[in-house]
Amino acid sequence: KKLRQDYRPIANASRLGDVIAYRRTSDDNLNHVCVFVAADVVFTKNGFGPQAPWCLMNLADVDALYAEPGRVERLAFRPKAAN
Repeated sequence: KKLRQDYRPIANASRLGDVIAYRRTSDDNLNHVCVFVAADVVFTKNGFGPQAPWCLMNLADVDALYAEPGRVERLAFRPKAAN
């Protein structure tokens, strides 16, 4: 709901704060969401346990965990307030 209200779809995340979401195509449910930082680095909740749940990861590594061609697609969004 928040993505629909406050964000607009974009082709690729390229600015700090862009949101990357992984959506199952069968039911439109989101499997995972992370935030673009810079280059191919994202801030994600794939950390190493409850004491450090958040971490920085390469986007390719997050893709390897969540993207499945034909089943889970990667989407990108930018806040509507951003130019």
